[in-house]
Amino acid sequence: MSEINTLAGDSASTLAAEAAPEITFADLGLAPELLRAVLDEGYTKPTPIQAQAIPLVIGGQDIMGGAQTGTGKTAAFTLPILQRILPFASSSPSPAKHPVRALILAPTRGVGNAGFSNQSRLTANTHRCVPCAPSVASTSDRRSLN
Repeated sequence: MSEINTLAGDSASTLAAEAAPEITFADLGLAPELLRAVLDEGYTKPTPIQAQAIPLVIGGQDIMGGAQTGTGKTAAFTLPILQRILPFASSSPSPAKHPVRALILAPTRGVGNAGFSNQSRLTANTHRCVPCAPSVASTSDRRSLN
């Protein structure tokens, strides 16, 4: 079960997987290069969390979403972020032409690495760069570096 709350104070919208409307990623209005990356990854239709979150975020709403592990939450926030920053894409090699457009924080190195990998695959057909800057915050993370 997925749940989306807009930060504007709307009540939660809950949609069970079996009740999800039959829509495709193309129905969500993704740019052709993002749609191609999604299809290249083998995804044919969005999960409930993706179907609910992507249109809201593309529309500029701030949301909080929750769903079980493995339901596509990373793509649910990554795809609309990429959709919104695609108009600013530049093929220039100059660092000045590539300002930071989004910052994604992850609670652990493992989650950050998984997100980085996912985002790198989704940007394969764009001029977007997805750098990853790990931070060491916890004692166990510091120990693992030694």
